[in-house]
Amino acid sequence: MMLWHWDGHAFAAEFSDIERAILAELAGQLARLVEDRDRRDPAVARLLPDAYRDDEGSASEFRRLTQGELAENKIAAARGLAVRMQDERVRLDETEAWNWLRALTDLRLVLASRLGLDEGGGPQATSNGSAPARPVEATMDAAEYDAGAEGDEERQFLRNAFEWLAYVQESLIAAMDRRG
Repeated sequence: MMLWHWDGHAFAAEFSDIERAILAELAGQLARLVEDRDRRDPAVARLLPDAYRDDEGSASEFRRLTQGELAENKIAAARGLAVRMQDERVRLDETEAWNWLRALTDLRLVLASRLGLDEGGGPQATSNGSAPARPVEATMDAAEYDAGAEGDEERQFLRNAFEWLAYVQESLIAAMDRRG
């Protein structure tokens, strides 16, 4: 069963109280994270990546020219998602749906960073291509991820949220695709 559908006028979905609370909280945290722009945070580095990894001068200039607008768009999308969580039934026009997809992508990037996952869903590699050193916080290998990191409630919550957000995102994409 798909969460999102086209109701003839808008993309629509219903969320339970707990789903709304979780989405609103995660979206609020995302907005604050982007507002802070702490470049030392790996999640921020994923959300606001350097355009020139091997040239700090060019990267700094590119950040100066683009990061403010990019960050403001991410904050607005996250806040827009959070605001919609006040209602059990959510209805989005096409522009709002695209903003939701952007916010959901950003949320998943942050959670993937916290879980130590790379773009392929596996453990993140270090800059030299090797697996990360083991005591790196929030890093797990694929077996731990698949096993659900039993005993670690926070990590399990992050994993479940990551997967549920993928479902919400996929369902919205499918609804948009079905509408054409």
